[in-house]
Amino acid sequence: MPKPKQLLKLIVALSILSVAAARASDLFQVDVVSGTSRIDVGGNTLIDLTQQLINNTGQFSSLQGQSYTAALNYGGVPNALNFAVTQGVQYTAKLTTPFDPGLINRTFTGTSQSDLYNQIKDYLKSSGSSDFAKFLAAIGKDSPAGVVDGNPHASTANSANVSFFQYAFAPTQTQEESDAPESSGNTSSTGLAFTADGGQFSSKVNGTKITGDNYSFSPMMPFRLADRVRLEVTLPLDYTKIEGANEFGIGLQLALPVLVVKHTKDNPWTWQLTPSGGALASGSEELVAGGVLGDGALASYTSYRWNKWEFGMGNAFSFYRGIKITVGGYSFDPDVSQEIVKNGLKVGRQLGKHWYAELYAIDTEFIEAAYTPRYTTLGGGVGYRGSKKKGFLMIGGYTDLAPGYSAAKLQFGTGWKF
Repeated sequence: MPKPKQLLKLIVALSILSVAAARASDLFQVDVVSGTSRIDVGGNTLIDLTQQLINNTGQFSSLQGQSYTAALNYGGVPNALNFAVTQGVQYTAKLTTPFDPGLINRTFTGTSQSDLYNQIKDYLKSSGSSDFAKFLAAIGKDSPAGVVDGNPHASTANSANVSFFQYAFAPTQTQEESDAPESSGNTSSTGLAFTADGGQFSSKVNGTKITGDNYSFSPMMPFRLADRVRLEVTLPLDYTKIEGANEFGIGLQLALPVLVVKHTKDNPWTWQLTPSGGALASGSEELVAGGVLGDGALASYTSYRWNKWEFGMGNAFSFYRGIKITVGGYSFDPDVSQEIVKNGLKVGRQLGKHWYAELYAIDTEFIEAAYTPRYTTLGGGVGYRGSKKKGFLMIGGYTDLAPGYSAAKLQFGTGWKF
């Protein structure tokens, strides 16, 4: 059996392998046709590109006084938005969604370029939030650029991942814990714990490669309510940089882990059942996307100990529903109704009195339509737990794999008991 330090070095080395090569194309590509001329411009901020296009500034300056059509590629989805613009005595712009006809079909009329742009900006940011919510929901099914749902780095998936690792995969017991007269496996009193992970992802859609970085940090405080019952409060935070766009997320989750079957020297089995619920908020100014989600989940962890080995099974079901909000002049309506099912198997082994190592595989499935409807997670880690569970340290890594999508992340956790 390798020593803990050797395992640690191997996990770190594997985890930092990048799945993405050089940064690829912009999130948005605008293809403009005016008469016999054609202009192709890329960018990572939808509002900025729209402003330049309608006001004929920057690389669109040659369009002054002309009529033209512009097709927008949104995160690899061609013809996601189409602008048909007429300039002259009257300024008009017809906005449609050729990739999914009927989602948006609006005509704007203004007295000037700036008037026309202000109407379109107001529509994208606020007055058309209901239409645009349906548009973004459709994009999330066809592109990895979805902020709220549809891919492994979206808000729904990040939330399900944090919940699963906390409540469907309890850490392997150390030798000291399993030798205790009444070994419980997870009934710590009040304390403070932190888990974090981060890494890169890469995806390809319709020939467009989209890469980015995703990080999460989840401080958690447990409160012991009874011998086998705890209340845990978690504040999950996440940040995603996809090409040049930034996405931010924050949440509040309450969980009630219940140790139904308690492992002892005479009983090799453990079963913990955890209901949880809360809310998530995420947003991206560049993508004009985001919103608030209410969520609930039920997680189960079952394990069997044999000699120095521990075999575990994790199962979790979570659901998410969108809530419309308005912040800073932007109106976000995620129009999300999603359920996620995660099932995993784990094998752990004691390494001395306070150390352990484990390997695992997890299957994740989006019940409703998604760009990445199903993906597999493979990972492992090593951990240390001090005497009498006063503190712990864990480090590991994992990869998410699906057709057209891959990610590699490093994982870290630590905590103390008061």
